[in-house]
Amino acid sequence: MRHLVAAMVFAVAPAVAQDREKLSSTEYAVITQLTFKAPDAAVQKLLPAGFELDARDAGPSKGFNFAIILLDHLMSQNPEGKPLPPHTTIPMTIPAKVTATGESVLVVFNGLVGQADVPGPYGVYGAAKLTVERRSQTDADGKSIIDETWQAKADDGSMLEVQLQFVRGVPTRGKGEPKLHFRQTTGILSPLQG
Repeated sequence: MRHLVAAMVFAVAPAVAQDREKLSSTEYAVITQLTFKAPDAAVQKLLPAGFELDARDAGPSKGFNFAIILLDHLMSQNPEGKPLPPHTTIPMTIPAKVTATGESVLVVFNGLVGQADVPGPYGVYGAAKLTVERRSQTDADGKSIIDETWQAKADDGSMLEVQLQFVRGVPTRGKGEPKLHFRQTTGILSPLQG
């Protein structure tokens, strides 16, 4: 699990053609990434044609092949610097590589957003009522303990709830231009469906 506060600049577009990418927003967000190891055959079925599973072989999440990323956007701006409403998103990703080139990418195959943001930037997000509760307590030694509860409730009754407690590390600032691909579908995947 990785937790950080970051100022991020995203070029949100399918990584199909470099010249078609454009800045979609500048964001200040709290990011918590939950990584899992599921049966490879089951995860491979979630990838579109032309991609193959590429579990990471180094770093703190070594061996993961599926991630749920909890994004609490505290501040967002459009490309012209005008404020956008804060929002919460929960993308679900798979580390993969493009079969033809071997390029490592993340495939966004599903996710959860508020109803107004469906289908999301990659066209695969389902609607859910998303809430985040965060409490911070700093002791006399300067150690900050964070308690978080994330809830996503879909209209069909399915629900995702994550409760975390951790010691906050040193916040970092970074520029992110991830190589993201999305799973094209004929329709939107329903929330929490594989």
